[in-house]
Amino acid sequence: MFFDEDDLCETTVTLANQHFTCRQLKEKPSSPLYLPSLQNLEVHSASQEGMQFVLHHLLSPSVIQLNWTIHCPFSKPHVFNTVDHLSTTCLNVRDVTLGWLRANEYLPKGAEGWTQALGDFAVSLPHLQSLRLTRGALSFQHLAQLSQSEIQEIAWPSPAKWAGEVDLYTTPFFPGGFQNLRCLDGVFNETRLLMRLLKEPSLSKGLEKLVLSVKGSTHYEEQEIKEYLAWVAGHHTTLKIFQTTLHSDQPSFYRYQHLRTLGRCKQLTELKFTYDGTMLLVDSELQNIVVGLSNLEKIVLMPYRFDIHTSPPSLTLKSFETLQLCCPKIREIDMYVDAEVRDGVMLQELVDPVAFRANPLANLSSVGFGLSPIQDAGSVMIAKFLRSLTSQPSLNMITIWSSIAPNYFEYKRRKVMWEKVARLIADRNLPWIE
Repeated sequence: MFFDEDDLCETTVTLANQHFTCRQLKEKPSSPLYLPSLQNLEVHSASQEGMQFVLHHLLSPSVIQLNWTIHCPFSKPHVFNTVDHLSTTCLNVRDVTLGWLRANEYLPKGAEGWTQALGDFAVSLPHLQSLRLTRGALSFQHLAQLSQSEIQEIAWPSPAKWAGEVDLYTTPFFPGGFQNLRCLDGVFNETRLLMRLLKEPSLSKGLEKLVLSVKGSTHYEEQEIKEYLAWVAGHHTTLKIFQTTLHSDQPSFYRYQHLRTLGRCKQLTELKFTYDGTMLLVDSELQNIVVGLSNLEKIVLMPYRFDIHTSPPSLTLKSFETLQLCCPKIREIDMYVDAEVRDGVMLQELVDPVAFRANPLANLSSVGFGLSPIQDAGSVMIAKFLRSLTSQPSLNMITIWSSIAPNYFEYKRRKVMWEKVARLIADRNLPWIE
C-alpha cells in the first residue's frame, strides 16, 4: 500500500504484511478498532496521537511479536506512559524489536533515557525470548536482570560502556544465568570488556550464534587478537555462526596464527571476520583453517572499510579452489584478494577448469571482492572465472570506502572495474570456460 504525502507524518502499523496509517484504519469500516487476537504488531510511531491510538486500540495481551520504532519528538511523560502501558499490556510478548530513528532533546538524558526506558520494559516481560535493539546499548544492570530469564537472543548495535557500572574482576557476573541463551549480538568499546563477558562460565554452554564488534579501540595488539579468537574457538564449540568486526584508528595486523583456531568450530555455517588494517593470510593457510569446515555456507574475510591503512591482500583467486574442495555447501564468498589478472593470462592459470567442471560450486550464489586490486585488462577474464564457479553468480558490490583517502582515485577506478565485471557475468553469451 502506498501513502500520500500527509501519511508520512503519521504513525504506521503493519498488519498481515500490509501497511496502514492510523487514519486509514479509523476510516476503514470493515476493520475493527479492537483486535483481541492480534499476535504480531509492527508500529512506527510518528505522532503522539497515533501512538495513543495503537496503545489503546490495537495493543492487547495476545501480542507475541512486537516491533516498535519511534521517530518523532516525544515529551518525557509520553515516554514513560508508553513504557508503562506496554509493560502492563504485553504480558505474553516473546519477541521484541525496539528502537528510534533519531535522538531528541525531549527524552530524559537524550538517547540514554530512551534506552533506559526500553531496557526497563524488556526486563519486565516474563516470557521474553528475543530482544533486539535497533539503537543504543543495554546497560549492565539490564543484562544482569535478563540473565535470569528465559532469554534466547540478545542484540544491541551501539558500543556497550559498562566499565563504570561493574568491576571487571568480579566472578561471575551472572551466576547461574543465561541458561537458554543461543544468540549474542553486541558491540563493545574495548576488547577487555568483550573478553570478560566471553569468559562468563554460563555463556559457553549452548551459544549457536556469536556476533561481536569492537568500536573505539585505537589499536589491537597481536596477542590480544590471538587470545580473543582462541577463546571463542576453545569454549564455544557449538557455534554455527561467528561474525566479528574489529575497528581501530590505527592499522592492526591479523595473521594465520590468530585465525587458525577457528577451524576447531566444526559446526560453523557462517564465518565473518572484518577488520581495519592488514590481513597476512595466504592461500595455503586459508586451506588449513577451513579444511574441517564442511558445513560452511558463508565466508567473509574483508576489510571493514577501505582507506589509507588498507594494505594489499595476500590471498589470491586460487583460494576459491580451496573453498570448492573443503566447503561444498558454500553459498556466499566475500574476500579481499589479489585479482590483478593481466592481459594474456588464461583461465587455466587461475583455476583448474576440469576440476570446476566436474565439481562446480552448485550452491554458490553470491561473490564479493570489495575493492580488491584489479587490472583494467583483466575484467573479462575475471568474469569468465566467476562463470566457471557456478552457473548463477551474482557479484556483491556492497562495500565501505573513504572518499577522503589519498588513494581515492585508485579505489574509484577499482569500483568501476568491478561494476564492469558484474555486467559481464550477467551476459549469458559469455562462455564459462574457453
